[in-house]
Amino acid sequence: MNRNLALAIVRSLSVTVSLAGHLEHLKTFSSRDWESTLSWLDDSGLALYLLDVVERAGGADELPARVRAALRTRLDFNRQRLAHMKREFDSLGRAFQRAGVDYAVLKGFSLVLAYVPDACLRSQYDYDFLVDPRSLETAKQVLTTAGLCEKSQSPGLDPQGVTSFVGEPLGCSFSGEEWYSWRIPRRVELHLDLWEYDRDGIRLALPEGVLQRKRSASWEGLWFPVLADEDALLFQCLHAFHHILDYWCRPSCFLEIAQFLAGRALDRSFWHSFRSRVSRDPNLSDITSLVFCLASELFGAPVPTEFDLGGATHRSRALDRWVRLYGIGWSLTRFPGSKLSLLLHREFVEDPALWRQVRRSRLLPFHRPARVAEPRQSNLSSNWKAVWQQWRFAVARFRCHLLGLTTYAWHLRGWNRRIGRGS
Repeated sequence: MNRNLALAIVRSLSVTVSLAGHLEHLKTFSSRDWESTLSWLDDSGLALYLLDVVERAGGADELPARVRAALRTRLDFNRQRLAHMKREFDSLGRAFQRAGVDYAVLKGFSLVLAYVPDACLRSQYDYDFLVDPRSLETAKQVLTTAGLCEKSQSPGLDPQGVTSFVGEPLGCSFSGEEWYSWRIPRRVELHLDLWEYDRDGIRLALPEGVLQRKRSASWEGLWFPVLADEDALLFQCLHAFHHILDYWCRPSCFLEIAQFLAGRALDRSFWHSFRSRVSRDPNLSDITSLVFCLASELFGAPVPTEFDLGGATHRSRALDRWVRLYGIGWSLTRFPGSKLSLLLHREFVEDPALWRQVRRSRLLPFHRPARVAEPRQSNLSSNWKAVWQQWRFAVARFRCHLLGLTTYAWHLRGWNRRIGRGS
């Protein structure tokens, strides 16, 4: 991966500045630079957004011919995938409605227009629904009847309060353009609240009555319930923050929030209403400001003045400094990311004893690795392939945690000195 090219790609997707100079800068990178960065572009979720910006600007020549062809193939694959997902999504929604499930759609198709100009540009691998706890068992039965299997939680990974279903065994091997194929199995997640990650040690006072405020939305002839705009934005911020705490968040998540911020920049009534949602809890307010500032740092999002990290408290000053020092570098890191986000995590856990417990579990998790591979067929070859993939994952996981611990320890003393905190 060429980090300079990755940064140039991010700059070329700015939502507020002229892109001419940034697009011209893309020409200075060689075909080798592009090909070494293409897998990062897929992981980041920015591949199709980049193709769209370049072609709308009439600058397709800014990309090497092979890269341009590869991105167009990815777009074709994603369109086919979207057609399949549209049918699945409609079928699930109709089944929920027939069964009387009280739910709202999260992420995915609910983001089209406000966050995503065209659904074909977004890489989507699952369906998320916020479900009233009283409807949970009914929703599970609907998914089971539809042929989906409940997925057991991975130790230390899957949050409490989120139930996952999959349509077929995991363990498929995909790369490059295949990541946009309709053949990749989709996952369905049932959420009981906007924030369900107790393992992070962060308590949030969430707004009440979220499902009571839901509204109807439409996309390409489909009608489905979604959250009110204020609640949907709050969930997007909490979703991004959860991934920050897990060391890696797709840059496309910040781009989509940046596009929303740019589209609603002058809507003072909306921002007044949104502020009332989050101002009752300092954690919510600071999480929102953090995510907005990262969207601004990466993609030039216009941040409302009341959400700027202006340094009113010790925590806001620390968050602002983290964004300036590490924000871009952390955001461009390849999956599985960087544990430097633990420096941020610390600012949201007030109890020192609880923080030591959380940090220990995050730096060196001793639970069994998540199950990432299962045999596709009941034969010896398929079984051995799944075992080999699982062992490869376990070794890579160990190396990742060891490197993360070393990097975090290297930066910790300097960070504490900068923000005036003892070790």
